[in-house]
Amino acid sequence: MKMMKMFYLLVLCRLREFRREPSAIFFVVFFPLVLMTVIYFIFDFSAGDKGDRVIDFIVPGLLAFSIFTTCLFGLGMTFVTHRREQLLKRYLMTPMPTFVYILSHLVGRQLIMLVEMVVIMGCAMVLFDFSFKGSIWLFLVLCSLGTAMMSFFALVLASRTIQTSFYNGLANLILLPLMLLGEVWRPLENLPYWLQMVSEYSPLTPLVTSVRDVASSGATVTDVLPRIVIMAVYTVVFALLGHRLFVWYSHK
Repeated sequence: MKMMKMFYLLVLCRLREFRREPSAIFFVVFFPLVLMTVIYFIFDFSAGDKGDRVIDFIVPGLLAFSIFTTCLFGLGMTFVTHRREQLLKRYLMTPMPTFVYILSHLVGRQLIMLVEMVVIMGCAMVLFDFSFKGSIWLFLVLCSLGTAMMSFFALVLASRTIQTSFYNGLANLILLPLMLLGEVWRPLENLPYWLQMVSEYSPLTPLVTSVRDVASSGATVTDVLPRIVIMAVYTVVFALLGHRLFVWYSHK
């Protein structure tokens, strides 16, 4: 009971940290809306049948990309900041098991993902006539699994550094190629075959393509099962790497 109360309070702390950070709220709530609006004036969203329009391709990819960036910069930067300010070291001095601290971040990130999903998909349906064709429960499972995968990925990247500038540069260095190869903005059919294969097995692509197929094409569990397996494998690998590499305080 005491551990559950401790966990509950830590999750509340994670949500308060998010609420008190204006940039986090901007990138979760307002940036996707601004981006959709800009794209609306560039492309003709009404062209084509429902399911084949530009918006049907972009919106699910935008949600997956938003999940990726908020985990990468929000969660990863929090770990780095807490280590630099010796907060992680203080957590070690408490009777709290260390996994409770990590788990509170993962649960908090799942709750933030729900906000992202409601804002992006809701506004797309209301403002841009986006038609959701698949199972909402399968869509939610995919987003949840993708959030867990990207959270552990951020944990790996932030496992040792204490410099926010270094982490920010590293995250941006990784963000660009994954975004370009992740089919977020356009299909990669015209790329060389070997680059398509690299894209197919990159961490971001299975999340983007699976949520897009479910939302825009009504794909079933069987259709997206290979990508679920890829994301599950990445989640386990990143979790093991994070457990092996993560340090709670700098020895300098």
